Amino acid sequence: MKRILTIVLVLVSMIGFAAPMKLQPAQQKNFNTFFSNFSESSVESFKQGALTDEAMLAFALSHLYKNKFKSLKKSKDGNSVIATPEQVDTATIKYFGKKLQAHKEKSYSMPCADGEAFIFSQLGALEDLGGEMFKAEGTIYFTGSGGTPDVHATPEAWKKAGEEVEVSGKFSALVKSEGERYILVEYTLADAANTATEAAASEPTPAATVAAPAAKAEAADLSLVMKDCFDWNMLDDKGKLDLLKQMKVLWRSTGAETDKNAIEADALLAKVKVLFASAGDQSNIFDLACQAAGIDQLPFRELYEKSNK
Repeated sequence: MKRILTIVLVLVSMIGFAAPMKLQPAQQKNFNTFFSNFSESSVESFKQGALTDEAMLAFALSHLYKNKFKSLKKSKDGNSVIATPEQVDTATIKYFGKKLQAHKEKSYSMPCADGEAFIFSQLGALEDLGGEMFKAEGTIYFTGSGGTPDVHATPEAWKKAGEEVEVSGKFSALVKSEGERYILVEYTLADAANTATEAAASEPTPAATVAAPAAKAEAADLSLVMKDCFDWNMLDDKGKLDLLKQMKVLWRSTGAETDKNAIEADALLAKVKVLFASAGDQSNIFDLACQAAGIDQLPFRELYEKSNK
């Protein structure tokens, strides 16, 4: 019997079908924590071998701010914290297995900010590909600032506990085992809204939907293009969310945002906060929002300039 089972397993391996691995609760929690590091810092999709220095730096600064805050040096005015290149290297080597090719700054300053959305991930399936490589799939969740859900619990348990937890999207990844730790080799995101609308993409578009962009165009406000860090810092989380929703209306009015590329406002807020922490106090919020949503901001600046001539 053992011989037959061995032959079956060898054949399954040879033809490329591998059953998802069964993990112990402690292993599941470790992987949940591992992938939450990337979702909470809004790491974007990247292919194997194509991870840029910019992406690694953005992750490292966000990760240090969220998880190693006490190790960061405070600025003289207390409004910022400072990370060293060595601290950045430690983070990127731990999670990506490499460091930046070169540091453009002697230190990295990040403005202090509170009240961020809480984002975390849960591993759904893990497949052994051989050669110390594994394929992972899972779900990204988020809850508002102040939410304290058990990140290893189920949606049913969250609902019972009164926690408002929503799905932000799905992820798939390639990870490599290096001794007792794993490093992220490839990462692919699938937005929850996009996934939900894919099935309906081939259905006829109702007349009301066709007319919607024109109606939204009347409500679009081009002055949003000029929103800067001072406008942003004066708002609480609800105000920031409302501002981003107005920007989404503007994007929709020109067709830059559609059902297929849209990102939920809460997820957008989390991404903008990460970018803002890296960009510094002179950043333009509209530009950061466009970057987070994958939208070209240049056409909107041109529209704004034309409207003010």
